Amino acid sequence: MKAQTGVLWFLCGALCWISACSAYYRPADNYRQPNPFKDPAVRRVAVAPFVFSEKTTEQRYDFDLKGAELSDGRFVVFSVDIARQFSEELALFEGFEVIAPAQVLEAWQQSLRDGDEQNPLLDAASARALARRLKADAIVVGEVRSFDPYEFPRLNLAWQLFYAGHRQAGADDIRELERRGIDGPLRMGHDGNCPIFAGDEIIDCRHERVRASLERYGNGLRNDNTGYASREEAIRKRAWPDYFRFAAWYALTRAFDREIAR
Repeated sequence: MKAQTGVLWFLCGALCWISACSAYYRPADNYRQPNPFKDPAVRRVAVAPFVFSEKTTEQRYDFDLKGAELSDGRFVVFSVDIARQFSEELALFEGFEVIAPAQVLEAWQQSLRDGDEQNPLLDAASARALARRLKADAIVVGEVRSFDPYEFPRLNLAWQLFYAGHRQAGADDIRELERRGIDGPLRMGHDGNCPIFAGDEIIDCRHERVRASLERYGNGLRNDNTGYASREEAIRKRAWPDYFRFAAWYALTRAFDREIAR
């Protein structure tokens, strides 16, 4: 009897822990936009580790940061943890199969061991080659250009989505990117291959549009037991990882809205 009671207490504790951990995750049916990329289809998407360009050296972060020297002599700092927040949000949109950043990093490292480095942080051609190695339709590369985690978090997030195969940029594609003034993490390269989408968002929770989106996002959370006055405050106070998760959802939602409207 004592053993059974102990098991019951263990199961109750485990259920409470799972409930607490899932408090900030949105169920998939709260997302309104299905996959908008139909021609050609983009379903299986690899998400590369995100470059982290924040220059504040005295700040300590709770996510991983690694360094890599690129073949062109540049040194970049990147994070698998940050990219994972983005990939997990992308996976909740209907119609996507996502290859996680850790798997993309392993494929990059394997290409280096094979003597044919396909570094997704170098340029568009290398990123697309790695996507083909992973049998993906497309690959996401991203960059955190600045991050202020304090009372009212502010995050500058840039990202691009490239087809794995060749897609020659048309005049309309180039004009659209020029019109929007998008400067993504990777150069287009000499083959003229244009990203399917490029976004550069400053996600500052003091701005009205971001606050409204934060409220909408908070309304989709599964659990009210956050310990804060509101779900929005809980997300603001937990800049990592919750504000990053919100920022990923915000960037993806705005990107898909624009794609659907084209």
